[in-house]
Amino acid sequence: MPRLSLWKPQKGNDYKMIDRVIREHFNVGGTGVFIHKYLGPHAQANSTDSTQPDNSVVRPNNIQDLLFLENRDRKYDADVYDMRGVYQVQDSDFDLTQFGAFLSNDTIYMTFHLNEMIDTLGRKLMSGDVLELPHQRDDTMLDMARLEFTTKPAKKFRKGETVTGATSGTTATVVNYNHNAKVLRMVTDGDFTVGETITGTSSTAVGEVSAYYPEGPQAINRYYVIEDAARGSEGYSPTWYPHIWRVKCTPLVDSPEFSDILGTGEQKDDLRNLISTYQSDIDIGDAIVNQAQTEVPKKGYETAHLYVNKADQYIPGNVYGHWQTNTASFKLYESTETNWQTFDYFVSSTAPTANYKNGDYWLDTANTNWGLYVGNGTVWNSQAVSVVDSANIDGSTKTPISSYVPSSDYAVVVSDRNVGATYFKKVANGSWVKIATDSTTVGLLGVDVAIGTTAPSTNANGKIWWRTESTNGLKVSFKKYSSTTDSWVTQDIALHSSQDSANDAFGFSNKVGVHAGSATPPNGIAIAHTGSSFPSSLNDGDYILRTDYEPNRLFKKVGNRFIRISDDHRGTYSAANRILNTFIENTNTNTDNADGREQQGLSKAVKPRTDV
Repeated sequence: MPRLSLWKPQKGNDYKMIDRVIREHFNVGGTGVFIHKYLGPHAQANSTDSTQPDNSVVRPNNIQDLLFLENRDRKYDADVYDMRGVYQVQDSDFDLTQFGAFLSNDTIYMTFHLNEMIDTLGRKLMSGDVLELPHQRDDTMLDMARLEFTTKPAKKFRKGETVTGATSGTTATVVNYNHNAKVLRMVTDGDFTVGETITGTSSTAVGEVSAYYPEGPQAINRYYVIEDAARGSEGYSPTWYPHIWRVKCTPLVDSPEFSDILGTGEQKDDLRNLISTYQSDIDIGDAIVNQAQTEVPKKGYETAHLYVNKADQYIPGNVYGHWQTNTASFKLYESTETNWQTFDYFVSSTAPTANYKNGDYWLDTANTNWGLYVGNGTVWNSQAVSVVDSANIDGSTKTPISSYVPSSDYAVVVSDRNVGATYFKKVANGSWVKIATDSTTVGLLGVDVAIGTTAPSTNANGKIWWRTESTNGLKVSFKKYSSTTDSWVTQDIALHSSQDSANDAFGFSNKVGVHAGSATPPNGIAIAHTGSSFPSSLNDGDYILRTDYEPNRLFKKVGNRFIRISDDHRGTYSAANRILNTFIENTNTNTDNADGREQQGLSKAVKPRTDV
């Protein structure tokens, strides 16, 4: 008598009988499942990147990206396969223990008859295959009314706005608008007519209706994607051979990998437009961003209405010439950390030769243009001015002594820091009279006196004009010693008739907004030029906004310099998704890359270089 054994080295009649019974159980009690067969990543060829293999033949075991081990561009069979599967239906419960609401049991485990699967698909179900469950079809979904347009409108309709039909007069509220698919979903109590034009009240978008579908039921099957697959333990028969294939599935999400099944959303019948929440998420995000931009239009803090005392916020080391409006006299001031102060400097026609150190100043009288003009009734002639040496200066009055005989009747006394420079004219009796505009002094001088940056309206013979602008008038040659280069470096001395004017020019206003950072001129002054360079046709005091700086920077022209005033730290917000759209969906070309595209995979950017 032969030995009894359920195990047979070959799959004999016992195996076939058990397999037919199990197959029949699936056919009788299983649910219908539509299989979207995964064929592999789309073909890619002529790649110069080692992490992007040359997969010219589509196979399910190909890997598209070896660096990230992913298949982003999946190809699915155009044919759909019908099979029977069995799984345990369970309630869908939400897990509220985490932030937000998540389905805690949205993963299903489904079994299929192994041999029937091989006969139908030609292979076993694998990760990437998509299951469509008709028995999970929701026949009672409410789909709102929708419009389809003949051509893509020039502007986008906005969620929540009212649209009106030009012919029917029907109005509706926009709930969802897909610009690429040219489909608008809405809530309305009336009916639109094909061929009429509808207009959005706030967006002013206009579209011609090609089709109108009133509110009605919509039915969609449930989709799952296989994550893992293996032989099920319950599928082993007494003969020790497997008969059942078990797969782990999760709900299908709107992702580029499944565009062969869901479509791209650009066609009105694409499945993506029905099951995806992408457009709703974008609409929600846009609504939040739009409201945020309305309530907080700019970045940073609004502090322009707050002021602080600027007394302790001066920047040391700036120098300006302070000219008097009623006397031909000027002093030099240097900024400290708290205010403007007079200071000591050398006065001579040649460079100092002793007792100087790094940072000392020197007023070069030989190269200074004193800006004195005398009229002849027609034109203004530049007048030579003698610089009075210390031996010919009265120590108490700081005026030239009467015996001083210069080369001209006009002289300037450049004395100590507190006196500055003062102009004199020698009159007929041999005395020296300070040049000023008051009537008593004018009577002593015997001629009228004018002080200012522009020429006087009248030109009389002998009339004196002290020209206080640095282009063709007063131009102080002022130099600073540098021990690094062992030389006297010329300094640009701006002229101002008041300390407030100097404060404004150097940004030392008595009061200033606290970190306003808006790059806006004070007191409503307009910006004279906006651009990436400093134009030559600017006047003193003009404001220039340089847009080639990041952030934009505001300058003010003072003499031959452009002084930085402030930076624009209060630019408008930009939603990250709107910025990234031009990056992620980059279709620009670049001839420097092998494939001619500007957009390149991250794997190329982080690819290590060979270290030789």
